[in-house]
Amino acid sequence: MTKRFDRGEVSVESVIILPVIIGMIWLVVQVALVIHAGNAAHFVASQAALAAARHGATLASADTALATAVESVGARLASAPRVEWASDHVTVRVDIVVPRVAPFFGDSVSRSVTSPRERFITYAER
Repeated sequence: MTKRFDRGEVSVESVIILPVIIGMIWLVVQVALVIHAGNAAHFVASQAALAAARHGATLASADTALATAVESVGARLASAPRVEWASDHVTVRVDIVVPRVAPFFGDSVSRSVTSPRERFITYAER
């Protein structure tokens, strides 16, 4: 007699639980994409900052290092990178596009890296 009343119980549980499980998987995938984009942005910014901080470096060498790093990680820039030169350091800020699975997450991730500039010191000055 109890078997007769339990028919369809699994269907109702599946209809309730399946969307929750799919939603959680969807959220985990989006969080992983955001973390990956953040790591890629940090790598790209650090490569450009290191190239710009070398003694005698130009903006072209920083742009070349940035383009190589973006291509190597398979990222896409959301906007033009910003390079700030100072007498003792270089700061590079990069915005990377985040692939979207969930509509309520941001479109891009930005990271900023500051690197001290190299100074050439002659042997007599050491």
